Amino acid sequence: MKIAIVSFTTAFIMLISSVVFAQYMIVDFEPAGVGADWNWTVGENGDNPPLEFIANPVSGGINTSPTVAQFTARSSGQSWALCFTSDIDPFIFDTSNTIVKIMVYKPVISNVGIKFEGVSAPAEILIPNSVINQWEELTFDFSAFIGNNYNLMVIIPDFAPRDQDNLIYFDNIQIPSENTTPPAEPTEPAPTPTVDPAYVISLFSNAYDDVHVDTWSAEWDDADVTDIQIEGVDTKLYTNLVYAGIEFVSQTIDATGMTHFHMDIWTPDPTDLPAVFKIKLVDFGADGVWGGGDDVEHELTFDATTTPPLVSESWISFDIPLSDFVNLTTTGHLAQLIISGDPNTVYVDNVYFYNYSTPPGSDATLSDLKLDGVTIEGFSPFTQNYIYGMQEGIVVIPQITEVTTTDPNATYEITQASTIPDAASVLVTAQDGITTITYTVSFVIMYPNSVPPIPSHAPENVISLFSDAYIDVPVDTWLTPWSDGVLEEVEIAGNPVKKYTLVNYVGIETVGPNLIDVSDMTHLHIDLWTPDANDFKLKLVDWGADGNWSGGDDTEHELIYPTPATGQWISYDIPLSDFINLDITGHMAQYILSKPPLGTMYIDNLYFYAISLDIPANVTIIATTNEVIISWDPVPGATSYTVYSSDDPYGTYEPVSDGVYENTSWTSSNTGSAKFYYVTANSD
Repeated sequence: MKIAIVSFTTAFIMLISSVVFAQYMIVDFEPAGVGADWNWTVGENGDNPPLEFIANPVSGGINTSPTVAQFTARSSGQSWALCFTSDIDPFIFDTSNTIVKIMVYKPVISNVGIKFEGVSAPAEILIPNSVINQWEELTFDFSAFIGNNYNLMVIIPDFAPRDQDNLIYFDNIQIPSENTTPPAEPTEPAPTPTVDPAYVISLFSNAYDDVHVDTWSAEWDDADVTDIQIEGVDTKLYTNLVYAGIEFVSQTIDATGMTHFHMDIWTPDPTDLPAVFKIKLVDFGADGVWGGGDDVEHELTFDATTTPPLVSESWISFDIPLSDFVNLTTTGHLAQLIISGDPNTVYVDNVYFYNYSTPPGSDATLSDLKLDGVTIEGFSPFTQNYIYGMQEGIVVIPQITEVTTTDPNATYEITQASTIPDAASVLVTAQDGITTITYTVSFVIMYPNSVPPIPSHAPENVISLFSDAYIDVPVDTWLTPWSDGVLEEVEIAGNPVKKYTLVNYVGIETVGPNLIDVSDMTHLHIDLWTPDANDFKLKLVDWGADGNWSGGDDTEHELIYPTPATGQWISYDIPLSDFINLDITGHMAQYILSKPPLGTMYIDNLYFYAISLDIPANVTIIATTNEVIISWDPVPGATSYTVYSSDDPYGTYEPVSDGVYENTSWTSSNTGSAKFYYVTANSD
C-alpha cells in the first residue's frame, strides 16, 4: 500500500505587542493582582497542606514575577492530588478563548492537569512538563469544549504516583475572562391567584392570609433564602438550592378538605434535561410528631417534559392534585414542604393548598382520551401534553378515536395528525363557551425497525468489538461502573444491538490482557440509531506504553457530532487521525459514548479497520511536444492520487510539484528531458 505524504504550509502572523486580549485574564498571585486572595482548597493530598503564595524562589528565564503559588504534592496523597477554586469569573469557551496556559517549575516529569467544572460537563486536559528545575509554560487547547459554561478551576500539578514529597511552583495562569451575562431576574411578579379565599390554606401569598410557618429554610437544609419584593409583591428568593426544608411543625396543617397544592416558581437557570425540580410533602401522622411511626410523605419530580414543564425565565404555576402524592395517605397533620433539585436559583410565591371547585359550566377537562381504541398511557384530566413513541417505518398514523368530556355539556374538536412525526389535538370548550383546554398527542419515531448496512471490509483488516460480520475481540465491559446510562441487549430483525438509554455518558473497556493494538488501523467505524437530536460524542482513550491508567502517558480525544439525524441508522467512518490528541501506542482501553441529556442510542458494528488500496492499474503515458499526460484506472476507496518522478529509474522519486490532476489523470508541460514516473493511490 502506498502512503500519501501531506505537506502543510504554516502562515506566520505578526502580533502587535500593544494589543490587549480582553478574552483572557492572568492569575498571577501578586498581592495587588489576581488569585492570591481567592479561596483555594487542597484535596486528595494526604494531610492537604494549604496552597501557599511565596516569593519566586527561582526568578529568571520566562518568569521573573515576584510571587508564585507553591503546591506540596505529598507522597501519601493520591496521584491526582489537586487544588481548586470557585472564585474564577464564570465564562463560556468560544473561538477566542480556548487556549489556557500555566507556568510550572517542577523537580519531576509528570502530567499537569487543568480541569474546569460548572454548568457544563467537566473539561479536563493533561499535559506533561518537558524539563525539570526550570520554569516552563504549558499550553492547553480546550477548543473541543466550545460552548461549555464553567465557574470552577482545578489544578493537578503532579498527576502521577510518587515515592517522595514534590515541591511544585506554578504561576501566570491564562484563563478565559468573564463573558457570561448576569442571571436574569423576573420583571413582574407571579400571577395573582384567583381561587376563592374560602377554599384556601395559604403558607405564603399576598392574595391570602397566611398560616404560621416556622421556617422557610430549616437548619438541616442546603439552601439560602431571602425575602424580596417584585413590583411590591412579597417573594421568596432561594439561592444555592440543593434542598430546602419549609417547616410548619409547631402548628401542623389540616388539609383533609383540600384537593390541590399550588406553588409558583421562576428560575434563570437552564432547565433542559436532566434538570429537575422536586416537591415533597410530609405528614407527621395522628400524633403530630416526626418519627412516631405514622409519618407519610411523597415527592414529585418535574422536568422539561412534564406538565407543567420546567422552563427558564418564566413563571411556572404548579397546580397539583393531592391525589398525585400517592404515598401521602393522610393530610391531617402536614408539617413539612421540601423543595429540591436543579435549578439552584428559584423565586417562589403563592404557596397554598386549595379545594378545586369548578364554577358551573366552566369545566373543559377530559375524563378519557383514547388512541386507536385504547386510553392513552398516563392519561390524567390535568395532563394536556403526551408523547406517543412510534416504530421506524410505520406508515399508519394512529387516530384519536374517542374522547369523553368530564362535563357532558362541554364540546370538543379533534384534529388528527397528517404525518409522522406530527401531533394530533383535542380542543375542548366548556359549556360557558369561554373556557378551553387543548390536549396534544405528539407522534415521535422512537424505536428502530431496520438494521445498519452489513460491513464489507476484509476480515483481515478489521479489529471488531461488536459486529455479526466479524469475530469480536474480548471486551471487559459494555457499561463501566462509572457510566451514567442504562444498557440493554436487544435484537432488531434478528440482529443483536446494544441499546443505551438515559445516557449522559457510557464507558466501554478493553483493559489488562484485552488492551487492543490498533496501531495498524486507519479508521474507526460505528453505526448509531437515535431518536434524539442532541449531540453525539465519541472519545477514545489509549493507556500509553505502560498499559495502565494514570501512568502519566495516557492520551485521549473526544469528537463531537452535532444534532445527528434521528430515526435512521447513521454510519460513522472516522479516520483515527481525527483524534488529534490521541497517541496510539497499541494500548487502546476505553471507548466513551456520550449523548446528554438522558439520550437514547442503539449501537452496532463497532470496529477498527485499515483501508487497503490497490496499486493503480493500466497506467499509460502520452508524451507530445508540449505535454506529458499520465492516466490510470480508478482505485476503489481512493480519495486522491500522487504522481512521483525521478531523473534516474533507480534514484530517489519525489512528488511532482507542477501539473494538473483531474480525476484519474495528470497533465504537465514537457521539459524535453528524460523522466521516470510512478503513481500512488491515497485515502484520507
